[in-house]
Amino acid sequence: MHNVLWLIAMVARIPTLKGDLKMSFTKLTTSQTQFLESFLRGTGRELTSVQAKAQFGIQNLRARMTDIRQANLVVKTRVNYAGRTAYSITARDTNGSRARVFSD
Repeated sequence: MHNVLWLIAMVARIPTLKGDLKMSFTKLTTSQTQFLESFLRGTGRELTSVQAKAQFGIQNLRARMTDIRQANLVVKTRVNYAGRTAYSITARDTNGSRARVFSD
């Protein structure tokens, strides 16, 4: 009986492959730049490349932020406690407008 309980306890500690592959992933129905503008602009949210890849499937966040900068939006960066670059977008663009750049 003792061996059976020990075996059950050990099996309960082993992560299953199915559980390891689960992630919260949101499929984007807009372009990545449209999504990032609406998700980050003026909200105070920050996003790292690891978060963007895991949650939204954005493989190259740095390139998307460059696209957003080239559209005259103000992208702020900071290094978070994990040493990763976190991106945010201010509400106003370089001209002071709050109008959407990437239309929905």
